[in-house]
Amino acid sequence: MKTSRQSGRTPVTHYELRSADGVRIVASTADPLSLSLDENEFSGANLRVDRTDFGLILTIGLDFVPDSQTTTLSVMLPHGNRPAEARSITIQTFSVKTIALSNIAGPDAVDGQIQEYETQALTGNAW
Repeated sequence: MKTSRQSGRTPVTHYELRSADGVRIVASTADPLSLSLDENEFSGANLRVDRTDFGLILTIGLDFVPDSQTTTLSVMLPHGNRPAEARSITIQTFSVKTIALSNIAGPDAVDGQIQEYETQALTGNAW
């Protein structure tokens, strides 16, 4: 874990988050990256990572119904620094559940809107 000698701050690499309806998400941005949704753990090829200026976006597949739809969950993990005197910092972020309609003939064969989104606020701690 990197610590800045001047500031005494350590970048956070572990997150424990909850939604208002009690869904628990635990994520680690240390190697190896992982994300747990309630009791299900995702890592490696089952976890897509997008590094952005705003933080990390971790995406997992929730459901796949051939010739119908695919459901994914993306969790935004903001960058943060834990002060030396603190055990953790408070985190407020969100997740996006995406339902992408599909057709064996491809997305052009789907009538209307192809993706539907549902956002959910998440709060918790990081260390």
